[in-house]
Amino acid sequence: MKGVPAGKTGVRVDKDGRALARCAGQGYAGIGKAVRRAGSAITSKSARDDSIIAWVPLRNLEKLAGNQAVCAIEPAADAITNR
Repeated sequence: MKGVPAGKTGVRVDKDGRALARCAGQGYAGIGKAVRRAGSAITSKSARDDSIIAWVPLRNLEKLAGNQAVCAIEPAADAITNR
């Protein structure tokens, strides 16, 4: 796939070819609209941080990154607990 490095990337990809990603930008509504248009399944939203965590189809990542509402796309962080 164009733009994807060979080897491990640290990005979780599911059996449907979707990456778990954090999408951030300016304007929560605009980001949500762009992520939904990309065919993504939203798992978490933060209006305070203007970000969304979603399973984004790999084939749509580049198009989503080009959306004016989106400033950054990065692998979603893993949850951690203190035990």
